Amino acid sequence: IVDRLIPEASVVTEVAETEPVAAALNDTSIAVLPFADLSPDKDQQYFTDGLSEELLNLLVRVDGLRVASRTSSFAYRDSTLGVPDISKALNVGHVLEGSVRKDRDRIRITAQLIEAGTDSHLWSENFDRELVDIFAIQDEIANAIVRALAGELNVGGDKAVSVEAATDNLDAYEMYLAGRELYLSRIDLGESIRLLRAATELDPNFARAWEGLAAAEVIGDAWLAKDDIDHLALAEEAANRALVLNPDLSMPMAVLGLLAESIDKDIVASMELYEEAIKRDPKNTTAWLWKGILFDFAGFMDEAIEAFQQCLAIDPGYLNCKQIMAYLCVILLVELVGYAGFELLPPV
Repeated sequence: IVDRLIPEASVVTEVAETEPVAAALNDTSIAVLPFADLSPDKDQQYFTDGLSEELLNLLVRVDGLRVASRTSSFAYRDSTLGVPDISKALNVGHVLEGSVRKDRDRIRITAQLIEAGTDSHLWSENFDRELVDIFAIQDEIANAIVRALAGELNVGGDKAVSVEAATDNLDAYEMYLAGRELYLSRIDLGESIRLLRAATELDPNFARAWEGLAAAEVIGDAWLAKDDIDHLALAEEAANRALVLNPDLSMPMAVLGLLAESIDKDIVASMELYEEAIKRDPKNTTAWLWKGILFDFAGFMDEAIEAFQQCLAIDPGYLNCKQIMAYLCVILLVELVGYAGFELLPPV
């Protein structure tokens, strides 16, 4: 299986892809920047990134609020640009930034909501808590932000954001976050798989850990091809276990779709599984990408381009999708002008 999720680290640059600038000062849109790790040993970046992403995913649920994708927002990690410039590039009216200091069983989270046009703080708060229930802390922060947004922008109404505890085991959750970050960056996929599997062993009912493990195992077939492990079988096992625990998950369906395409060579079944994954989560960019690649493989180029366009509409910073889209455009150009004409085109 060709790895179809390019490492996230490859798109973390000083300046991310600039989107069309159309954000008004009170635009109902927001970007969640990666929180800074202020822990004593500076070794909790995976935890702070996980918290930032969890908050982003919670804000996505707020009616009337547009949230910039993780890929686009996280490209500004350690950027020297100010909030107005970042917000202009991301085409958002507001930015959420903050920091996390984790020390043993205590955690201090600082979060602030900034209006991009004026670079002024709409809301800021510190949260000093015992690290007992991280999901309760996420719930508290997210709802404080939603209340601030509701007051300033009239979005979300009186509807509270509800955070469901993914696991009661904090060690399992931390292993999941660490494993997921390694999976996204591809720094050490073997270690990612080890951590995610360890999370499932600590809590066998941790559906999101099984989901993450399925995604890591399915690309491990290509990335770890020399380790003599049947990663595809392990991916299928993990995906099915995740769906038993939470039948509504999207990513395991996409993994099963990739397996149906790669192992069974069943294009119809694969497409049905991708469609189901997208139905469960219309913003699953991986499912859109894999669906587009399958369309291209089957010879439906127009449908492939449409899927890639949808992927990029959700996440403009998805580099792998942009690269494949560019490749297809070159193919279309060659077909349009013919190979002879293409060779005569002036260099650019």
